[in-house]
Amino acid sequence: MNNYICLITKSLCYHQVYLADELYKIYGDRFVFIQCREPLKFRVESNQEGFDRPYLKGLSRSKAEKRCCFKILKSSSVIIKGEVSHKICKHFNRHSIVLYYSERLVKNELENNNFFSRMKKATRLVLEKLFPLSKKSYLLSTGAFTPLDYKKYGLFKNKAYKWGYFPLFKDYKWDSLYERKETKKVNIVWVSRLIRFKHPEVVIELAKFLKEYNLNFIIHIVGDGDEKSGELKQFIKNEIDSNKLNDCVIMHGKVPAEQVAKFYETANIALFTSSYSEGWGVGINEAMNAGCVVVSSDAVGSARYLIENKRNGFIYKFGHQESLNKICLEIIQNIKKYSDVAYNGFKTIQDLWNYKIAAHRLTQLIESLKKNEPVIFDNGPCSKAEIIKESDEIDE
Repeated sequence: MNNYICLITKSLCYHQVYLADELYKIYGDRFVFIQCREPLKFRVESNQEGFDRPYLKGLSRSKAEKRCCFKILKSSSVIIKGEVSHKICKHFNRHSIVLYYSERLVKNELENNNFFSRMKKATRLVLEKLFPLSKKSYLLSTGAFTPLDYKKYGLFKNKAYKWGYFPLFKDYKWDSLYERKETKKVNIVWVSRLIRFKHPEVVIELAKFLKEYNLNFIIHIVGDGDEKSGELKQFIKNEIDSNKLNDCVIMHGKVPAEQVAKFYETANIALFTSSYSEGWGVGINEAMNAGCVVVSSDAVGSARYLIENKRNGFIYKFGHQESLNKICLEIIQNIKKYSDVAYNGFKTIQDLWNYKIAAHRLTQLIESLKKNEPVIFDNGPCSKAEIIKESDEIDE
């Protein structure tokens, strides 16, 4: 056995590449990333996929490389499994440790998934319960509600660990970063695709509310829709016009990643309004890293892992517009007071939730699992993940 550490999923993406780089630094040529398909063109154009790395191999590149990938899977002592078909899983080494790198199972069903797709997924999970991929299978829970979804199939009881996505971590200096954030005119940013489960209309309702108080603020809506969301995009534009919000709400459309970073760097507040279909929500990592006061729906998968309510950010109950309005009004009226919350969020990413910390903790977790020893982390990546229900109250 060559004792490989293998991460296998659809494609090497922006959310995982920096973590993978760090694992390669730790393990060297023992670490291999196998992507099941070639990068999608539109994701390559937006720098979300299509990375060239020495540890990267692809199942769809050539027959020879495909055979090499299967040989690596058979020779791996640890397999970190993302979205992989059951057909490919048959090539796993049955004596390896298998770590499921997974968002919640039902996020697509919450929106618009068909019956046959749901049944196919349910059947696969039942089979994996009856015929596990390994005797040592564990969950890397990428989102607070993921353990709950797996519990429904009797999987990973007391075997789930907090995990996530880890975008580029920027080592900002707090003083110089904070100087870039104006306090006389409060900058609020909402960054995402203009699609239904992201709920951009919530931002319009917030702007209408805030405008009644004659506050000096500006909301930047950054992102575009897709071919299916033209109506929502037009609806948002119409709402801005009809409610005379053009002086305080600006739609910027799709912008390059480096420009998104600049929006966060100059923003005082970052909003995240998604439904429970938001498996993780990597923008929260980026906004906290850039020193924003994050205000997030509790439905966003990363919110309850990254945010301690009122200490390093704010969480409101999804769908409760009044709660969101009240939180933002309080922050804007006392913007300097909440610099401590922004700083605590900044330190959360700098000291705990980043790819460097996560990679090194993962190596320690793997060694603990090999030896059947208890996990040593109280919080953050690789700490035990408890069952959190959608109905659970937000910690005050």
